[in-house]
Amino acid sequence: MSPEQKRLLSLFKEINDICNRHNIVYYMAGGTLIGAIRHKGFIPWDDDMDILMTRDNWEKFIEVTRTDIPENRVLECQELDRNYPNMFGRYTDVTSTAIHNNQVLGDGICGYVVDILVLDPIPDKEHHEKYTADLMLYSDLVNPSLNYSYRFDVNQNRFMKYYKRMQKEGKDKVLTELEDKMFRYNEEDCQYYVMRWGGAPFLFDKDMYGSSRWGVFEGVKCRIPDRTADYLTWHYGDDWMYIPPHGEHESHDAIFSFTTQYKTIQNDYMRYIDVHKVRKSLIKRKMFFFKHMDSRLRMKDMEVTAIGVSVKMDTLKAVENCGFDIYEALDNCEYEKISELFSDYYSKQLSRKVIGREDYTGINRFRKPGYCDIGDELLYPAVMVLIHTGRIAKAARLLDVREINKGPLDDKLASARQLIMDFRKAVSDDDLGHKDESFEQMKSLYEKYSHNDNINMFYIEQLLERNDVILAEKLSKRALDLFPNNGVYMKYLGDCIYGQDEMKALNIYADAVSNTTNGVVLLQISERVESRKTELMSKAAADLDLELAKLLTLLSPDDVDLVKLKYDIMTETTSDGSELATIITELKDELIKFDMASPIRSALSNAYIKRGESEATASLRVSLVMASTIDEYHEIKDKAIEICQQQPDSHAYRLLSDVYNTLGMTTDADASMSEADRMEN
Repeated sequence: MSPEQKRLLSLFKEINDICNRHNIVYYMAGGTLIGAIRHKGFIPWDDDMDILMTRDNWEKFIEVTRTDIPENRVLECQELDRNYPNMFGRYTDVTSTAIHNNQVLGDGICGYVVDILVLDPIPDKEHHEKYTADLMLYSDLVNPSLNYSYRFDVNQNRFMKYYKRMQKEGKDKVLTELEDKMFRYNEEDCQYYVMRWGGAPFLFDKDMYGSSRWGVFEGVKCRIPDRTADYLTWHYGDDWMYIPPHGEHESHDAIFSFTTQYKTIQNDYMRYIDVHKVRKSLIKRKMFFFKHMDSRLRMKDMEVTAIGVSVKMDTLKAVENCGFDIYEALDNCEYEKISELFSDYYSKQLSRKVIGREDYTGINRFRKPGYCDIGDELLYPAVMVLIHTGRIAKAARLLDVREINKGPLDDKLASARQLIMDFRKAVSDDDLGHKDESFEQMKSLYEKYSHNDNINMFYIEQLLERNDVILAEKLSKRALDLFPNNGVYMKYLGDCIYGQDEMKALNIYADAVSNTTNGVVLLQISERVESRKTELMSKAAADLDLELAKLLTLLSPDDVDLVKLKYDIMTETTSDGSELATIITELKDELIKFDMASPIRSALSNAYIKRGESEATASLRVSLVMASTIDEYHEIKDKAIEICQQQPDSHAYRLLSDVYNTLGMTTDADASMSEADRMEN
């Protein structure tokens, strides 16, 4: 956990405590929820936290925090501050700094935050469109830095009218009028929730959230939606459990510091900004987008249409020249061959430019996706290959895009959609605890589609849960024949033989870890190691078994005790100076990774001692690695001088030389190094 995540976790614990004291229901959401399920805590690269509350619970939270809130914490929201530049709430630490793009001009309290988004009740989908238009107008009035309505092609004529009214009648009056329109529906009269977020006000069935159930986040008991699996599938696709490639990790643009209060940083740069001039230019920019909304959006439509024509021509030509019958290949489960044929089609048809995304920048095209029409006869095998090779979310989106653009699906495409719905229903039932119903559904699907990757995975997992190890092992081996580099099936095979041969299973898990990014599977492997941690560590330590120690670290890489064990054995078993130097270098990196954790400090000290340093010198060496202030360096220098006076050796003088160099005292550093060389000779 990074220092930033530790700060966020402390804020969440405070919110959780307040909600528990006052019987307020919230839900982990977005990346925070996927972290709770896939990592039981933060996504490793995450730098924010999101929770949701229904409007009734949110209003209660506002009231109770008027008197029940820790020191140096502030709840920011429109209900409490009309100068706050967001439409959702933030629970803020005022002693730190997190200045986001829309706060650069000094709006709001800019500390570390937990975002709290509100779920407004709404009666039906028709009202959702009106709500969306009103919320976009509301967001444009609240936050001049971003363009909200433009992305939805709404409010072209309304904005200027309301903006002028706001200048004349006051901000509170105009915003209150819009709030009365949007937030007027009673919870008991509505079947849906809409998320109060200007980026994209998503619509949900109310029962997706329900009364909440319990999950775990960094050891804290937390609330998650009733239909968590459905939420994650909707938000991230059916492959939500997979950790994305590094280039797809999302974080936020902001100035962060938890050691400096935000006003200190603001005071440094605000004197160089003409706030009035910048605000005026932002309104002009917003007006420009409203004025040219139609022409700019139509131009983008024309671009997408041109892409569609080009992709259609290229795909039809590729099919004509492919040299095989696509339907015959589909019957023979030659998915790789068909996937290669449609690879360019998938890439362009499913691109952000053509079909958008459910986020701030992609929502316009998501609502009005482009379609590269290759004909239903070719679309069917293209969709089925996606379904059978673990890309269900892409197949579902492709079918939606086809229906939006051309109307009802034909029978074959409708059957493909039904397969997706049946699979998702089985997954949802399992998540909701309807285990028997889910198992029967999945068993039926497996009998029809035994070559389907997702169905294979889920069915084998259910067999293992039911302790049908013999059949699970048979199907795992069969699946590995179909998908030989799939680490999930390797993990299942390891599960099957774990009770018979633990070490063989652990080695199979090692292959699994190297062949999957499925975060849930990686977590399960780590938890299995943790359940036997004491015994396995004792065995490795007693036998100085470096291979076992490395294996355990591979399977549970975030366990600091296992990392220490590995390096202690490496240190103990080496006599090579260059190897020892490599160990020390790696341990310095581990010290940063594990936030200066005591076990890594101990391992690094052991390595220095193995190099021939005294315990006192080794301890100072570790302190030197950890030091970050001038005062700390001077303290280390004084202690090193004391060692050189009382127990002089070459290592002590080399340490003193290193400290002098760090302090820029090069003459003293050279003298100490010369003394070290003299003592060695």
